[in-house]
Amino acid sequence: MKKRTIYLILLMLVLIAMAALFRAHNQYLLLQGEVDAPEVIVSSKAKGRVVERLIERGDDVNRDRR
Repeated sequence: MKKRTIYLILLMLVLIAMAALFRAHNQYLLLQGEVDAPEVIVSSKAKGRVVERLIERGDDVNRDRR
């Protein structure tokens, strides 16, 4: 019984260490800089005017911005 308890404790410690190492190496790569994109003309089939521009030149954008 005592050997089994020691093995279980060692197994749990190994699993915790592996999870910590995986989490430490699984980080996002953050790069900074500017992106130069070609100019694209966009048009729609519906006529109307743009009431509001939500993004200005030089603003930071991410995928969650709406």
